[in-house]
Amino acid sequence: MLSRRRPSIRRRVILSGLVWGILTLSIAAVVLSGFFRSHIERQAAVELDGHLLQLIALTKVEPDRVDLTGALADPRYMLPVSGWVWQIRDDQSILLQSVSLGPIDLGSALLSAPVEAAATFKGPFGQSLFGFALDLTPRGADAALTFAIARPQQELSEALAQFRRLVWVLLGLLGVGQVLTVLWLTRVTLTPLDHFRRQVTAMRDGKPAPPAQNSPLELEPIAEELGALEQHVTRLIDQGRGRAADLAHAIKTPLAVLRQLHAGDPRPGLQVQLKSQTARVDAALERHLAKAQTAGRARVAITVAPILADLEFALKTAFADRNIQSDISVDPEIAVRCEENDAYEILGNVFENAFKNSSTRIVIHAEVTEQGTAIMIEDDGPGVSPDMIQSILQRGVRLDQTVDGQGIGLSITQDLLDTYRGSLTLDVSSLGGLQAMVVLPSAQMAPS
Repeated sequence: MLSRRRPSIRRRVILSGLVWGILTLSIAAVVLSGFFRSHIERQAAVELDGHLLQLIALTKVEPDRVDLTGALADPRYMLPVSGWVWQIRDDQSILLQSVSLGPIDLGSALLSAPVEAAATFKGPFGQSLFGFALDLTPRGADAALTFAIARPQQELSEALAQFRRLVWVLLGLLGVGQVLTVLWLTRVTLTPLDHFRRQVTAMRDGKPAPPAQNSPLELEPIAEELGALEQHVTRLIDQGRGRAADLAHAIKTPLAVLRQLHAGDPRPGLQVQLKSQTARVDAALERHLAKAQTAGRARVAITVAPILADLEFALKTAFADRNIQSDISVDPEIAVRCEENDAYEILGNVFENAFKNSSTRIVIHAEVTEQGTAIMIEDDGPGVSPDMIQSILQRGVRLDQTVDGQGIGLSITQDLLDTYRGSLTLDVSSLGGLQAMVVLPSAQMAPS
């Protein structure tokens, strides 16, 4: 079954800002283009209206003809096929027209009917023109004449296209600025939440809390609750440590008395059984006391190589009669986040088991993975069957039943690793024996 994608505040804010920005900028571009189109068409209509008034003023009507007393001031009406045109006609024919329209006998009506509001229409040469026509009865005329005037629509379209390009460039820059602003605001807004995350992570890992920050007013209650929670957790951990220590001391004293009372008991079997059971109680107390003392303890960064070197020296001394060769290949820079005593306990138990069960050789190497720092300890001993691997980590189960002990070393290691969110995995070694892989949180050593 496919897992659903988890919602993200950052993604929602950014996507909402982008969608809203694109929508508003697009609407702004359309509205501005519409306003500019109306503006230039109104300006063009005003200009044409002035030219038309000048044309009407220059028109002279005589009984047998219509003529102009002079030329229009704008020379573009004199250029052939310029698109700047005017025309005077009656109900039957064209009386006068601009040079740009050519000879009258080849001409046709600009507008078939009067159009008082400027509009776009097709001209005689297939051009798109912008203009209007009015019916007026000039002085000296017996009937109304149609005065038509127009200019090229292409000039208006080019001005509008240039304005649109400028608008899109400016709005594009504004959109980029808006995106950057949304990203910056998202980062600033979510920074306190990231601080809360680091505070909770430090609380969970037992590390010192990050320096306090001034939280926004809306998040101040969360900051106060987190601070109170941290104090409460610390208080509970301290109480748990104290109660575990008190319980351990309370039980150890009666155990010591029991050993002393039965030291002179003439029944050997009872002495052996009592010694074995009290040893188990002692071991269980030590394990739970160590686990309680580890809970909530601050994690520090320590390098692995020196600890393995110390353990190698101690174990070679303890097992000098075995003549076991150990090859340790660990980068001196590899570090883990763990208390030093706990690291000695964890690696020492695994290393000691390897010494107990190996024949002649132990190989240790380490690498940094996505899960943490993995430390592999392999031996060339008899190994165990795959069915036994899982049961080895259970309390009371030992790798070698001929070796003295209560069989809780690896279970203690497992408990300690759980407090660090680490793991212990057993597998068949490439040397033929057992491979134990210890995974601890990776750390970086501060530069010296």
